[in-house]
Amino acid sequence: MDRLRNTYSELLQPKRRKMNCCSRKCELSTLYGLSIVFLGLAILTLAGWEKAYNSIIFNALTLTNTSKGYNMWKKTPIPMYLELYLYNWTNADEVIASNFDIKPNFQECGPYVYEEVHTRVNLKWHENGTLTYQQKRTWQFVPELTNGSLEDEIVNVNVIVATVAYNVRHSSFITKAIVNRFLKVMNESLIVTRSARQLLFEGYNDPLLDFASSLNISIPFNKFGWFYGRNNSETYDGVFNIYTGRTDLDLLGMMDLWNHVPHTNIYEGYCDYVNGTTGEVWPPVKHVQKVAVFSPDICSTVWLSYEQDVSMLEVIGRKYISTNFTLDNGVLYPELACFNYGDPVPTGARNVSACKFGAPAFVTLPHFYLADDEYLQNVSGISPNKSEDEFYMILEPNTGIPMAVKAQMQINILLEPISGISLLNSVKSTFMPVLWFRQTATLTGEYAGLVRLLLNLPHIAIYTGYGVLCLGIVILFIGIYVTLASRRKEETEALISETT
Repeated sequence: MDRLRNTYSELLQPKRRKMNCCSRKCELSTLYGLSIVFLGLAILTLAGWEKAYNSIIFNALTLTNTSKGYNMWKKTPIPMYLELYLYNWTNADEVIASNFDIKPNFQECGPYVYEEVHTRVNLKWHENGTLTYQQKRTWQFVPELTNGSLEDEIVNVNVIVATVAYNVRHSSFITKAIVNRFLKVMNESLIVTRSARQLLFEGYNDPLLDFASSLNISIPFNKFGWFYGRNNSETYDGVFNIYTGRTDLDLLGMMDLWNHVPHTNIYEGYCDYVNGTTGEVWPPVKHVQKVAVFSPDICSTVWLSYEQDVSMLEVIGRKYISTNFTLDNGVLYPELACFNYGDPVPTGARNVSACKFGAPAFVTLPHFYLADDEYLQNVSGISPNKSEDEFYMILEPNTGIPMAVKAQMQINILLEPISGISLLNSVKSTFMPVLWFRQTATLTGEYAGLVRLLLNLPHIAIYTGYGVLCLGIVILFIGIYVTLASRRKEETEALISETT
């Protein structure tokens, strides 16, 4: 019986050894194969992550029918608000009676807040990597965010009278006599009292508008209101042509043409050209010290300068702010002298009369912030403040995605003595503030999460690459260890077999 057991054991032993040998080879082949695969993947990941990341960024940001950047640009994806402040001229009668020996005093009313949505329409794609479109802006009144009511009565300068007088200031004596006579017959005044609703979007009638057209003063509206005819209009802002970034990501969002030409035909030289972006789409700005924003509201470009890096929603952005360069007209920076349209004015104001249908309109920052002291010396009730009046944008440097925007400007009407126009014979040259506006938008948590994911892709790729590399090395060492252990075991078994 014992012999049978031994014989049976001997018969089974070679087979068991053969099976173990085959299993060990399979194990080693698998280990070395996995090691090669993981090491190869790690090398490909670490060597190619930058190219892959750049491709992801390019495809995400460029404006194409399917890109994420396009979907965010075509219609405003985040809440945007327009805050409007109207200046109430509190001592108008006294100032006029004193022939402007008394300073005009102003009381700020508002804000009257509207939710704003931008929609791009009538899109046309071009082979040269540009896109033509029109912009429809929609405003919806938000009473719960408003201080006051749209029925608030506001007293301020009569813009229509000021516009007609400004346009005939260099005309013949006969023309000015006709205008002066009409103003008297129609009982026009230098001041006007209207509700906030009328002054902003609703507008109001004035027979002087029809008379202006007979003098070849082109005011294409039958009512006056600062935003009259703009709500839901696809044509008011003009026709834009911008670079999609397809040919060069550094050109993404940059203006090429406005109303089919590369200039505005208002200013001289460089100042007349369409520059910068419209503010919604930007190229990467990580090495940019000044950014340019083209605004159809003022038919020109303003520049913001880098101030500092800031953190918002765990994303680092570059903050660009308004400086005394932003609205200079050559007084401080000679290269901006081409913005002098018409008679020169102190620094800090830009003449936009040709952009505002001939009205003597000048834009400044709110409360004459960063403007020459002369503007403030001629009025009272207004005080500038950096934190309140600063125009700024915060842009994520690697993608150019706007994280926060506070775009704001003030509109002022120039009153100056004009011989032959009795309403203006005795006025003192004064820039009368009429309103200022603030447009705000802030990146939401949802979109900030997408930005963080986009920015973290290189770290994810590197960590993944090194993780896979480590795994491949560990598996390789396991394979080497198993191989050496197997050889040692075989040598030991062989030595035992020789000894016995």
